[in-house]
Amino acid sequence: MAPSGVPYPASLDLTSPDTAQSAQAGTTLRLYDLRTIRADDERCQDIDEYVTQLNASANAIKETVAYLQMIRNSRCVTHRLPPELLAYIFSYSNHTSPHNRDLITATHVCQTWRTIALNCPTLWNEILVTNVAKAKVFIERSKNTLLDIRFERTLALRDFGDLAYFIGRVRSLVIDVEDGRELLHVAIQLFGRCAPHLEKFHLLGDFAPGRGMTTLQDPVPLFHWIRPASQPSATPALRSLRLRPIALPWNSGAFQNLTVLDIATPGMAAPSEVQLLRIFMQCPELQEVHLDIALLTEPFMSPEDRAWDVQLPLLSSFSIEGPMPQHIAGLLSHLVLPTTTRFKLAPAPPPETHLVRPDEPIFPKDITRLPALASLDTVYLTDIVDGVRLTLYRTLEGLEPIVTVTLEIDPEDPVSLSLPPPILETAETLVIVTAEVRELVVDWENVFRRTVEVRTLRFVRPDSSLDPALAYLSQPVTDTLNPGPMCPKLESIGLVDAVLDAEYEQFLLDCVRERARDGGGLKDVKLVNVKAPSDDLVDRLSALGVIVEAVRMVDGS
Repeated sequence: MAPSGVPYPASLDLTSPDTAQSAQAGTTLRLYDLRTIRADDERCQDIDEYVTQLNASANAIKETVAYLQMIRNSRCVTHRLPPELLAYIFSYSNHTSPHNRDLITATHVCQTWRTIALNCPTLWNEILVTNVAKAKVFIERSKNTLLDIRFERTLALRDFGDLAYFIGRVRSLVIDVEDGRELLHVAIQLFGRCAPHLEKFHLLGDFAPGRGMTTLQDPVPLFHWIRPASQPSATPALRSLRLRPIALPWNSGAFQNLTVLDIATPGMAAPSEVQLLRIFMQCPELQEVHLDIALLTEPFMSPEDRAWDVQLPLLSSFSIEGPMPQHIAGLLSHLVLPTTTRFKLAPAPPPETHLVRPDEPIFPKDITRLPALASLDTVYLTDIVDGVRLTLYRTLEGLEPIVTVTLEIDPEDPVSLSLPPPILETAETLVIVTAEVRELVVDWENVFRRTVEVRTLRFVRPDSSLDPALAYLSQPVTDTLNPGPMCPKLESIGLVDAVLDAEYEQFLLDCVRERARDGGGLKDVKLVNVKAPSDDLVDRLSALGVIVEAVRMVDGS
């Protein structure tokens, strides 16, 4: 049926514009008559000819419609835009739509848009691979431009071998999938190939329990990364390398001139301290280092051996998880880093104890070559389920932590915050955050003797650990040349989300009273969401000469 309101034409004029070459010149087909042909009609013998004529007419009509639509579209504002501007719009939409959908749609809008899109190879060189057939079309349309290829689905990797042929044109290859077993297939397909333009290589996957494998035990040779030093590198342009859980031999030629080094392979053979230092030496422009490794092995260099010092002036992030605390400290003792470096450290316990002792140093004694550790004025000690987290800030630089240290320790082992001077000695704010699942045990005497500059002390969700803390703050220091109260510059104590019993309440009052007597009087006490056994706690604290700021106080009587 014809569209509503548009009748079928009664006939088709088959007259050719070139009557000398057209056998059908002057012929007219009456469509109504053709629709009256029956099976026993003598005109049936001409049906094949009619069909041929009608098909030719249909093609001519389609071409005419396409031409008229092109003329109509050319009058639209979008078709008056310069081709370069349209290509830029296509590129923007390609970056903001999933799976390149907008770009593919643009090629089906009209012939002009399709021509512009297909004549711009850089629109097609960023490929999110959902299937190999699509990827090959994109590669063909990208002509000779460098390719940026990304995989996010495990199934798409099954035919990776069909794309490995193009690795010589690849600028970045990012594979981030849920099933890490397929990464072995990728490694096999890449072995023996050269990637002269490859700048970014991320091979990321998980080996989840139940998939037959939880880790890899042996390093995987990729490209020509196992090679004599005399041979040229297979990846001379490589700058960003992220691998999980696939790993390379630690003497691989890939560890050169990198700006990003991210290796998470705790189940594989551990590097030695010397191997890591050599890698750092070969990558002087490193900006990010993230290592999740089992441990560090011999040989170790003496912290005083300056021949092994490595300067990394651009390093902004240093994260290491797995080695024992003293090995992390030893490695850091050979690094010369800028003030902008941020640290995330998670040492592993020794195999014989399975626990990290909190008094084991994790930073070198001499931190002059790590200027980011100087003048840290805010310290958070947070109790977590299986250990403690120590977070250090510099107030003038906002809420971004300078240092984050996570320790897995025995719940009964006191936390002594064993950091080298002057990290704790410069702290002006100390915040203790207690978990609700267990009691935090802190060597308060050690902490308070060292935090000599602290002015603000906060306890968040304090438990029975508040008892000894307030007791130590009440005691004077008598075994020094300058006797006086603990934390002599302390001005403010705060309790947040606290439930006090009568004994805790009395410890708080005694602390305020005793410090005032010994010359370390407080200026204020902050109580936020505190449940106290008596309803006159605020009045009793005020009577001792301190300013009390109470928010959401709850009478626990």
